[in-house]
Amino acid sequence: MATDVSAYIDLLPEQLPPDPAREWKINHPGKIDKHTSQVLIGVFTAFATIAVALRIIVHLRKRGRLFVDDYLVFFATACLLVETGVLYHNLHMMYVEATLAHDPNNIALFTRGDLQELINDYLKWNNIYIAFAWTTNYVIKLSFLAFFRVLVRDVSRGLNWYWWFVLCFTVASWLFNFTENMILCGASKSLKCFPYPRYNLEMGGASTAADIITDIMIVSIPILLLHKTQLRLSHKIRILTFLCLSIVMVALALARLIHGLTRDYSGVLTFSMIWTHLWLHLESSVAVLMGGVTAFRTVFARQVRDDDKAKGRRSNSTLYEYVLRFFGKSRPADSEISSSVGEKKEGFLQGPRTGASLKGLRTFIRRHDREPGHTTVEDTMASCTYDPLESYHNFKRHEDGNQKTPSSTTFQGSGSIEDYEMPGRPLPVLQTHNMV
Repeated sequence: MATDVSAYIDLLPEQLPPDPAREWKINHPGKIDKHTSQVLIGVFTAFATIAVALRIIVHLRKRGRLFVDDYLVFFATACLLVETGVLYHNLHMMYVEATLAHDPNNIALFTRGDLQELINDYLKWNNIYIAFAWTTNYVIKLSFLAFFRVLVRDVSRGLNWYWWFVLCFTVASWLFNFTENMILCGASKSLKCFPYPRYNLEMGGASTAADIITDIMIVSIPILLLHKTQLRLSHKIRILTFLCLSIVMVALALARLIHGLTRDYSGVLTFSMIWTHLWLHLESSVAVLMGGVTAFRTVFARQVRDDDKAKGRRSNSTLYEYVLRFFGKSRPADSEISSSVGEKKEGFLQGPRTGASLKGLRTFIRRHDREPGHTTVEDTMASCTYDPLESYHNFKRHEDGNQKTPSSTTFQGSGSIEDYEMPGRPLPVLQTHNMV
């Protein structure tokens, strides 16, 4: 078959005159024309790149550093840019292949160089595109798992084992999708898959199933976390709303599988190359866009920071304020948070602690230099400038010959405070007063 195809290609002309009808037929072989594909590829790639750039800038300003999930998202963005360039380079050959698959008689629409390029180079660039597209998709999934690792590591042993199982299954699924096309068609010549690859439907269905299963397993991790938390039902509903963003990935994969099925010129059911490749790019772009937005993940990070603030864990809640604004809430001020924490920690009889002091003890007993009703704290604060000698003379001056009370006999001798026998440990002012 390869010899017959090569001999037939040699009969084609080297050049063809410009023909709008011929160009239109080449650019419209299926559901999506060439110009629409070019626009969709560029728009989705641009939105995804901008979202990741904003994520990196915000995280560097707020936290001063990047974490593992940030580096994975950045690597996925680089793979997306490479994949986009390869897809633009190979897009013309994709439409040539789709035109021939629709009707082999359309071979007269092409030159000898078009067909030779299709046979010699198309499969090589197609393998490169598929490898980078699936790598972009699965690296974003790994970034989700890296973020969820912070949340599940201290919850339960069963959830930890489940996280490791999801990680291993995701890596195995990536390896399968990465090498699928090379296993079916090889790495160089396209004639091995002419007119369509062997086991095309079986392998395509298995590839999409592995992609969908990994998305569902990753989404199940935060759902299990919500089941174990004591959050209010309204908070759980809000978080589950953001989880719907991951369901978008499942919807794109199903659309790629269902609407990508078509019948060729002989009536054989196969996958449309243009549709599947374009939707694979859209799925990868949306995955990177989700990694840049990180809307629902910040809600979990905020909860972890509140629960483990004393442990000094890191916080990924850079967009938490915008999430609260979206739901009509406002973030409490730091002073309010600190005051509420202080109220929770405040125990019985908290306040300024004062030690025992004998300064001004006699003045305290006799109420000298103050009116009735003054508090002990005020007199104690005023006694900071206490002069023992002046207090002694004032005491003698106001004694005016009254009969000595038991309290005054205590200060016989030199009248100094050292003559009074005090206990071996300091006592509060009120207890010292009662003893006297």
